[in-house]
Formats: sequence, C-alpha cells, structure tokens
Amino acid sequence: MSARLWIEESTDEKDEQTTALAILLAEVVKYRRDVEKELETITQIDVADIYWDEQFQARAFWTGYVLDLRRKGLLRYVVEHMATRFPPRREDFEYYLKLKVAKRGTAWYEPPDPLDAMFVGPGTSQPMINRSKLRAELRKLSKEGFRTLNITGGSASGKTYSYQLLQVLSRAEGFPMLLVDVAEWGTERFGALELAQRLAGHFKFAISAEVVADVPDPHTRARLLMNELRDNFPPVRNPRWIVIDGLDRANVDPDARGLVEKLLRSVDVNAELGEVKLVVTGFDGLVPPKTRKEPISPITRPDVRQLFAVAAAHLGYPATDAELDSWTAQVWDGSDPAADEFALAGETIYGIARETICSLTGQSA
Repeated sequence: MSARLWIEESTDEKDEQTTALAILLAEVVKYRRDVEKELETITQIDVADIYWDEQFQARAFWTGYVLDLRRKGLLRYVVEHMATRFPPRREDFEYYLKLKVAKRGTAWYEPPDPLDAMFVGPGTSQPMINRSKLRAELRKLSKEGFRTLNITGGSASGKTYSYQLLQVLSRAEGFPMLLVDVAEWGTERFGALELAQRLAGHFKFAISAEVVADVPDPHTRARLLMNELRDNFPPVRNPRWIVIDGLDRANVDPDARGLVEKLLRSVDVNAELGEVKLVVTGFDGLVPPKTRKEPISPITRPDVRQLFAVAAAHLGYPATDAELDSWTAQVWDGSDPAADEFALAGETIYGIARETICSLTGQSA
C-alpha cells in the first residue's frame, strides 16, 4: 500500500509542514486582494479584512487557514491553484502536492478514553508525563460546566504539550478549538492588539489598530479591545474551546496580560461569549475565583514508570515490575529532570513504547 499524501490528511494537528505552507501563502498573497477573492471563490472561506501592517501577524492567520482547509479536504484545490497562479513559486507549492505522510504519522496507540492518552501529537509520539491532575481539570471543563483553566509551570514542564491532549479530546468530542500560540510571533511583541485581532479573525470580524492607536496606557488598551471583542463576538451556542498558549514568554506585553484577565472574567463570571471554554498557559495575572488552576509539577521517576505501566496496559501487554524498572532506567538514568533537556527524553520513551512494547504484544509498530 502506497503512503498517504500529507495534503489529503484530515487533521487539526499543526506540524512543521503546516507552518511552512502558511508562511509561503502569507508571502505570496500579501496585499493581493485579487488573489484573496480567488481563494474565497474556491473555498467559500472569507480571507478579507487581513491587516498586513507590522502589528498583525499574518502567519498566524494562514496557519489557522491551512488547518481549516485540511480538516475540510479543500487544501489540495488551493495549493493546485496557487501553483498555477504563481509560476515562479510552482515548485514550492507542488512540493505539498507530492508530500507523503511519514511513517510516524500512522496510528499505533489508541487509549480507551481520550483523556487517558499517554501519547499525543503527530504520530502519537509525544509522551504526556505526570498529567493526572490536568486530565481531571479538563474533565471538569468538559463535563462539569466549568469554563476556564490556567495551566502554569516552570520551563520545559510541558505546558504547551497540554494543548496536544486537548486536541485528542477535541477530536473525540467533536468541538472546534482555536489555538493562539504566542510562539508563532517569535521574538516580535505580542500585545493585546495582536491577541484581539487573532480572535476576531477566527470569528470572522475585524478589529482595527485605530481602536488603540493613541492609547499608551496598557489597562485602557486592554479595556477598549475587550469592548470590541464583546460587541462583535458572534453567538456561540455549541461548545468551542479557545487556547492561549505561552503567556509566560518574554515578548508578551502587559496589555496582552490585561486583555487575558478580562477574557477570563468575561467567559467565567459573566458568560458573555456564549459556550466558550478558555484555557490559558503560563498566565501569572488575576484569575476569577472559579477558574480551574493546574500548576504542572516537576516530573519524577515514578511518573515515568507509571506512563509505561498505563501505556503497556492500553496496548494489552502485562508488563512485569522488572520490565517497568528497566524501561524507566533507560529514560531516567540518562536525563536530568531539572533541566530542559529532559524534554528530549520523550524520544526515548516513544521508542520504548512503540518499538519494544508493540513487538512484545505482536503488534506492528
């Protein structure tokens, strides 16, 4: 059987190819309203009202656009059109028409409950270590009516990986989810305007930079932009999750944190945005009393052992204590849990689970 084409995969997982294609589209379409109209005709998705000035992160818009097209099975038509429309970039676009799904993209691990997943992300290759409390909090948001969650933790604690667990839940329960990833801005400033415009673009309305053009006070800027969001936000009657990831990054401006405070209150206390669930990571500002809080604690050796135990059980293998100890030692003895490089141990964990445990059960990895 031939490998599947990347462009034909229906998924909401952002990978390196998604980001690269988004950058390519942003470069080619910039200031070309005629091309935007062509894309709207092909996809029936509005790409108008994009702010191309330095304050709007076009790449963030196009990343969401590419993901949306992949989910709907429309990405091939856009890429084929762009390859023909822009001959100098034909090879760049045709690359995505030929790109195959990597072997790691195949499913090998499916837990009985999505929130019990011990591996997430592309190819289900990213271990979710020490997340029992996070899973409990997500269940409360999903099943018990809570609306907001703040995930905190130190460097390399895995706050961002929590989004991948949310993706598993999103696919299982069928609710749409918007990710605002501060990392997409790189070292460029991420302020309240950038956040507000990203949210507005997703919900098909626009917020002009003129709203806060002559407003230096960060609290006032946050208030004015919250008013714009509240006044223009469409009715949301079915569950929709918004995830704002990376608020502890150095390029986050004070007015962005101020806007997040107001968003949390708007969603949790006043319920002004309909059936929205809001998850933020790395936020150190004020949160409403009912906001669920999940400080991610440092990873311990028993956490790694427990991951192997649960993963083996999911795969149908009755691992012995000696096997669990051996696998744990392979990971733990070569890593420093207090250092950033411990995150790299995920590759070792993935290899043991997929190659070793699958082979012991007679399954194909």
